[in-house]
Amino acid sequence: MGTRHLIIVKNEGEVKVAQYGQWDGYPDGVGTDIVNFLHNIRDPDLMEVFKRRVNLCQWATQDEIDSINEAIEIASTDDPPEGFTLNSIFPEFSRDTSWKVLWLILNGKENYLHTTKAQDYINGIQISQHNGYQWQPAIDNKDTKTLLNNGMDFGNDRTFCEWAWVIDLDENKLECYSGGRQVDGPKGIFEEFDDPVRLQASFDLPLTVEYADFVVLCTPK
Repeated sequence: MGTRHLIIVKNEGEVKVAQYGQWDGYPDGVGTDIVNFLHNIRDPDLMEVFKRRVNLCQWATQDEIDSINEAIEIASTDDPPEGFTLNSIFPEFSRDTSWKVLWLILNGKENYLHTTKAQDYINGIQISQHNGYQWQPAIDNKDTKTLLNNGMDFGNDRTFCEWAWVIDLDENKLECYSGGRQVDGPKGIFEEFDDPVRLQASFDLPLTVEYADFVVLCTPK
């Protein structure tokens, strides 16, 4: 279902990820997918890896965005080259990627595109697989940067931004924001904007809340 949203990650005082997503942005969709992701990396060692990888994220320059848009035009034609789709060449710029950008950042783009069979243990840490994605160490992703588009301004559009999910690695919290003119609450991370989505719920990390309670707490009253 088309439910537009943002996935935001903040670390060391800066927004490092502001990913636009087109589908299923509500609490029992993308919300619980993010909860699953955070559950899978709850081990402190894995969380530190994620933080390091998040710090390697960079906003694309206008020249880089222009080049990517050219590739998108080719991928969007009626007869694109075989295997040449937006999700296969620039998943980090696809509206379909949504919360899965978190796995892309953690694993590196190459591993994300070539997911191998799940391993039961990584460095002695048991990892559960979710929707085909999991933590897997990449040979070359130690210092590989992830190029992203900054969609933060979308949070100021309460008509079209229906949900926003914020992973605050400084405060160790997951925050849920909701759009809609009838929704009220603090501006939170969107304080600089005039009329952004509003904070509905905040959860400490690591998460302990049950799924059903999570959905209820995120739903605007």
